[in-house]
Amino acid sequence: MAAVEKSGKELLPVDSEHKRSTSVLARRDAWGSAADSLTASGGPFRKTPLKNLANVTTEQALAHPNWRMGNRITIDSATMMNKGFEVIEARWLFWDEAGSD
Repeated sequence: MAAVEKSGKELLPVDSEHKRSTSVLARRDAWGSAADSLTASGGPFRKTPLKNLANVTTEQALAHPNWRMGNRITIDSATMMNKGFEVIEARWLFWDEAGSD
């Protein structure tokens, strides 16, 4: 962030979660709400009932409906730990620019 500040340029999000989060936060005053949710619901298990998640296979996890980035990236990106890292990244990279309180 020091390099961004020194450059005088704006850091723009490219990851889909960060892009959407900053977009929502930038408009929150117009919408009259500061409470929003980021979900991890766009992958191959989006419509899978919770009771069925304990038995999913690697092949099912690799069958992402929107993209193909190779096995390791696909599996790593599907974890809730990754979603947590994305929230941490968004906070440190974009929170102030998005109008934090």
